Amino acid sequence: TRTLLREVSESNKDLVETIDKAAFLVCLDEQSPTSPSDRYNQYLLGDPRNRWCDKSLQFIVCPNGASAYVCSHSNFDGVTTQKLIESLNSGIARYNALQEDCEVAPQSSLVPHEQFMEHHTFATSEVLSNHIKLVQRDFDAGKPTYTYLHHHHTKFGGRFFRANKATPNAGFQVLIQLASRLFFGHQVPSWETVSQRMFRQGRVDLIQTALPAVTAFCTAMQEKSRHTHPAAIKEDRRASFHAAATALATTLSRVGRGEGFSRHFTALREVLREDEPVPDLFTDPAYVKTLPQKLRTDCARLDPLLSEGGIVMPDREGIWVHFYVEDEGCRFVVVATDGRAEAFVRRLEEASELMWEVLGG
Repeated sequence: TRTLLREVSESNKDLVETIDKAAFLVCLDEQSPTSPSDRYNQYLLGDPRNRWCDKSLQFIVCPNGASAYVCSHSNFDGVTTQKLIESLNSGIARYNALQEDCEVAPQSSLVPHEQFMEHHTFATSEVLSNHIKLVQRDFDAGKPTYTYLHHHHTKFGGRFFRANKATPNAGFQVLIQLASRLFFGHQVPSWETVSQRMFRQGRVDLIQTALPAVTAFCTAMQEKSRHTHPAAIKEDRRASFHAAATALATTLSRVGRGEGFSRHFTALREVLREDEPVPDLFTDPAYVKTLPQKLRTDCARLDPLLSEGGIVMPDREGIWVHFYVEDEGCRFVVVATDGRAEAFVRRLEEASELMWEVLGG
C-alpha cells in the first residue's frame, strides 16, 4: 500500500518522504472524549484514517483540549518518553495557570495558521480507494470497546506487606495472580514489565510472574489443605505466600540486571530472514502458550499529570493491570472488554479478603 501510494503521483512521494523525516506527527481528532474509557478508545482505537501507523511517535489532540501520545514499541518504551511527557504536561499546567491569571489573547492577535502551515492532500487511485474502504470496514467490524477502570484498594497497602516481610510490589503481584486464578478459573501466563534503565541503552524486558511458587500459593488458597487445624492451615498458606513473594522479588531483581530472556528471544525471532527456517523453539506449544496473551501487568510509577496510559492486548479476553502501591492502599487501573474490567476488580477484592485471612492476623 505504501508503494502504491508513492506511485500515484510525485507529490505523494514527496509527502511520504516529508512525513518519514518528521520527528513526530500531530493528529487532530474531531471527537472530544471526556471519560478515561472514552479517551482510551479514542487514542488507541480511534479512526485509523487519522493516524500514520508507520510513525514512531504521534500526538493526538482533541477539540476539548484532551491530548495523548501513541508510540511504537519497536523504537520506544514507556520509560523512554517519560521525561518528554512530564515536560509537556508541566508546560500545559503552567499555561493553564497563566490563563487563569490573565485574559485570553483576542483572536485578532493570534498568528493565522496559514502563515506557518501548508495544506497538502494525498492523491489516490481507484485501487487505493477501494483498499481504504475495505480496511476501514474490517477495522470497524472488528474493533472492540474497552473499559478503562480506576480502582483504589484500601484494605491494606505496602506497609501491610512489609510487616509480613515481603516487598510491596511482589505482595500485590501475588494478589493479582490470585485474582487471576479466581477470574480465569486456572493459572494463565502473566507478564510484568521491568525497567532496565540502569543500562545506557537499556529497554524494558518482561518477566513471567505466574512462577511455580506463585501457582503453588494460588492452588493452596483454593484447594483443601492437608491439615485439619485452622492454625496449621493458616501457617502453611503463609509459608506458601512468602515463597511466592520471594520468588517474584528475586526474579524481578535478576531481570532488572539484564538476566531476562523474553526480549532476547523476541529479537532473535525478528531477525530471521524470510528464507531462513524457524527454530523449533518458536513453534513449540509449551513456548507459545507462555507468550503474553491473557494477562499483562506493570507497576511503573506514573506522573500525577499522566494518570492514564495503557496498551491494547492482542487477545480480546486479555486483561491489562497497572498498579501503584501506597503505604495504606494500592491504586489499580484495569483495562478489558465486555464488562471484564469490573469483574476482575471484584476478583481483586475477593482475593484481598482471602489474603487478609492468611496474613492479616
